[in-house]
Amino acid sequence: MNPPTPPPASRRNYNVFLSFSGEDTPESFIEHLCRALDQKGISTFRGDQLEPGEPTRPSVFKAIEESRCAIVILSSSYANSTRCLDELAKAAECVRMPEGIFPVFYNVDDADVRNLRGYFGEAFSQLEQRFEADTEKIGKWRSLLKRLGNVNGWYPLKSRDQDKCIQGIVEKVLKELESRAQQEKQTDTAQQEKQTDMSISLYNRYGHTATELCPPTEQKQMAQEKDKTSNVNLEENMGLADAVKVAVEEDLIKYCCLFPSGYKLDTELCPPTEHKQMAQEKDETGTSNVNLEENMGLADAVKVAVEEDLIQYCCLFPSGYEFREDELVQLWIAEGLIKEESNEKRMEDTGIDLFNSLVHKGFLVRSRCDFEVDFDSVISVPMYSPSTFFYKVNPVELLLSANKSSPAKYCRAIDGKFDGASKSMTQHLPLVYEDIDEMTFGVLQKFKNLRTLLLLSGRGSAIKRIPGELFLRLNFLTTLNLSRTLISGLPSSIGDAQLLRYLDVSYTLITRLPESIGSLNKLQTLKLKGCKDLFDLPRSMDRLTALRHLDFDIIRQLDFMPAYLGNLRNLQTLSAFLVGRDDRRRIRELKYLNYLGGALRIFRLENVLSKADAEAVDLKNKKRLQRLDFRWTKLMGEKENKMQEEILDSLRPPTGLKELQILFYSGTKFPSWLSDTSITDLVVITLYKCANCEHLPSLGRLPNLKFLSIVEVNEVKEIAPTFFRSLDHPKSLKAFPKLEILEVDSMLHLKDWKEVQEGDLESLIKLTMESCPELVTVPSFSGLKILKYLEFNHCPELLSLDCNAVPTSLESLIIRDCPKLKESWPKEGHQDLRELESCS
Repeated sequence: MNPPTPPPASRRNYNVFLSFSGEDTPESFIEHLCRALDQKGISTFRGDQLEPGEPTRPSVFKAIEESRCAIVILSSSYANSTRCLDELAKAAECVRMPEGIFPVFYNVDDADVRNLRGYFGEAFSQLEQRFEADTEKIGKWRSLLKRLGNVNGWYPLKSRDQDKCIQGIVEKVLKELESRAQQEKQTDTAQQEKQTDMSISLYNRYGHTATELCPPTEQKQMAQEKDKTSNVNLEENMGLADAVKVAVEEDLIKYCCLFPSGYKLDTELCPPTEHKQMAQEKDETGTSNVNLEENMGLADAVKVAVEEDLIQYCCLFPSGYEFREDELVQLWIAEGLIKEESNEKRMEDTGIDLFNSLVHKGFLVRSRCDFEVDFDSVISVPMYSPSTFFYKVNPVELLLSANKSSPAKYCRAIDGKFDGASKSMTQHLPLVYEDIDEMTFGVLQKFKNLRTLLLLSGRGSAIKRIPGELFLRLNFLTTLNLSRTLISGLPSSIGDAQLLRYLDVSYTLITRLPESIGSLNKLQTLKLKGCKDLFDLPRSMDRLTALRHLDFDIIRQLDFMPAYLGNLRNLQTLSAFLVGRDDRRRIRELKYLNYLGGALRIFRLENVLSKADAEAVDLKNKKRLQRLDFRWTKLMGEKENKMQEEILDSLRPPTGLKELQILFYSGTKFPSWLSDTSITDLVVITLYKCANCEHLPSLGRLPNLKFLSIVEVNEVKEIAPTFFRSLDHPKSLKAFPKLEILEVDSMLHLKDWKEVQEGDLESLIKLTMESCPELVTVPSFSGLKILKYLEFNHCPELLSLDCNAVPTSLESLIIRDCPKLKESWPKEGHQDLRELESCS
């Protein structure tokens, strides 16, 4: 279900992973660095350190996952090596960045790394041709190098004392490792204290000591250590399950005493605390005149009953099993545990409310952050994403709830042992295993009433084939998880699983899906993420009319969309749409997908044939969309620019949009709606390679905009007052009231930015101006009262910046490759700066 994650601290085998290209990094330097790390007790895995016969990437990636931090030696040939770039990408997934990744610039300049110039520029020109169809991979590498180029590193060849340079690296690594060790210690202590609090809570709730709540064998050992002469026969004492059962039964008996003779009650409507309170009220009054509607409304009663079902379902997962919010909600929906309440509220919305309720009650707890990075976004994780965290079931609650679940319906099989499972009664079965043979599948086929089958494998699962007979026998199967197995395909008999609603084959070796999958007319969720060998979808996809979620890397893995995707009118999750020119794949297919939510990237907009086609999509009424990307794959000719302007103007987004990106747009002006105050919720805007636009849009009126990135809009010559406010915008109103980060990059013809009106940009924290070779003037920034980071890179014509032109709040000023600006900056600089870097 979840992507590969680094092991816990206790299983980290290495302190440091060392990534480098052996072509131009001297072995003497590598050995010297490794020796210095070893002398400090810092275990290191070198990127070229493999056992004979080992495959390169799995072994290296495993070592990265088991490392606490990484040293990356960026030499002139580093970007020529896809191995090195893949190592860097993997390290960014497994190690905190930038704190845990330490760059060493060996005979290269950090600016060349950051801006992909020189050796890095040449390497990426070749990589872009080589990976022309995989723009996401290139974008990921580019983003990582840019981030790494902004991290303070070391320059061994510029240092007078190379030994001192290496010692500085070692000391920095040691400091980071000590910091992590302290954090891990604090985490362990907090977990121990939490367990203690839980034990006390259990005692208060059920009247048993912590010793009595242990398994009988541990009770016996603890009692013998306490008093060897007490002749205690602990085998007669109760274990945790019996203790909980008795306590719960006592609560239920008290509760049942509240009802008059003959009163019929099907389910438990109130939690134990309310049972006790009501029983006390009965004892005090001596009556049993209970009006249940006064104590709990029908809606609350239903919610309690539904939550009990959801809790039982969660008990299928083994202790420590991790999942995302949206993933668990989709499983609940597939099992029919959540019903559609109204046309206004989706089942997913109801599920999220119930999920949050279980988090609030402590049944579900956060496990860790989801560090999966969206490299196409200005911010690492879109703030509307439901997958920011991984969760797990609270282990104490899991133990309590597992003992109350129905053993007939819910069962867990471990390593092929089906103890307690009933072939006629068991409906929900997670199979926790390292390997499954044909015999195990033969046993599974006998569970005729099975609804849920979750194959929860360990690493290195050897399952390569799913027998076709499985789907012919399991006629009631609704949920199937085969993720992270080694299967390369599904049998055509999967089309016989007519009740299947949830199918997860993510992170498998699957190369194709059978056409019979189109027969699954109840399928709601299809997960194909991480299936790197899957490059096509079945032609029968348009028959999956119940499909709500298609989790698949469309941009990277498809050459064109499945035909007639517009038939899937219940679709809510679709990562991207590749516009085609034939009638079956035109942008009009998006017209009826009104439930789409989250992020949608519309690629190949050059294939939109007319303004009418764009208007037909009716994006403005797709209210659940949170992020939109408009992307062309090539710049159009002058004759087509006018049409592109009309097309983009017709793709007006919904008013609740949070993030917008426009990439490779060839029109000469931005759409009118971009300056419209009706799209008030926009938080992030990226304008990238809009090569023909001559003026920046008026964005200052957007009240919630926090991140703005303008890159390679080369025809813009001036940051004009209209950028802050349109002509009809009163000057008394402040522009960009919430903007925190402004990035202006690679604006080749930008010459002037003359003024910032008082009160504008009042929330700005970071301003970066980079690679603007004709930029001459910038305004005074003294009025930006909370500006902390100011950076000018590669602006050779920029004339001056007076000390009085920067605010006192400034903590970091970086001036690189700005020779005229460097000359004008006084030697004493700005006395309050914590960081000042001025180099040509």
